[in-house]
Amino acid sequence: MDSLKLLLEIQKGRKEIKNYNNIVKDTSYIGKLKELKLEFEKSKENFKEKIHEIEKVKADYNEASEKSSIIKKELDDLKNKLYNYTGCDLKSINATQKEISSKEDNLKALDDKLFRLLEIEEELDSSLEKYKNKLYEIKNNFYNYKNEANKRIAHAKDTILKNTKSIGQMENALPKGLLEEFNKIFSLTGSGAGELDKQICSACRMKISSLTLDSIKKGEKIVYCDNCGRIIYYNDEK
Repeated sequence: MDSLKLLLEIQKGRKEIKNYNNIVKDTSYIGKLKELKLEFEKSKENFKEKIHEIEKVKADYNEASEKSSIIKKELDDLKNKLYNYTGCDLKSINATQKEISSKEDNLKALDDKLFRLLEIEEELDSSLEKYKNKLYEIKNNFYNYKNEANKRIAHAKDTILKNTKSIGQMENALPKGLLEEFNKIFSLTGSGAGELDKQICSACRMKISSLTLDSIKKGEKIVYCDNCGRIIYYNDEK
């Protein structure tokens, strides 16, 4: 490979190293991971809150169910009393019937409450399942994002290492003076060489002058683009 091609390859490799260094230094993914973690903790609290609500509903249901059982037994006892022990005592009959009516109203209210509690529990169970799925989704997103970031950084470091080694080998193959000249221009502009294509410099996309073209045709050792100052020709004396 001629020296100008080596310069262009070095230039390309250095730009890649710069880009991949930016990837390695970019810590924005940490912020995203923190954001996902906070979202997970918030959903976890909501999940726990729903579990607590379900437990309370179940406790209320059990309490209401026990009261219902007690009232049903009391109703059975009152009806037994009404039919078997009150006889013709109208006062006792009226009192018992009134008490039965009150118990039946209480029992109906408890039955309504039990039905509502079952509906509430069903709604909470559905909501709980959604929070459970949400937790699973956030957890997967967290680890997927983390793994992707780690892979991206590992690939960047590996590419930097390979490019650094390759650039070192190419620099050793170049004449010292040419490399120094290239490095001087590179440090000022971010690139030190360009290719010619139909008198167009690849670095600045401008057409070189006839004078510069003559310098190349004469075989001068180093020729620079008269527009951007990059090296566009190097005469390898082979």
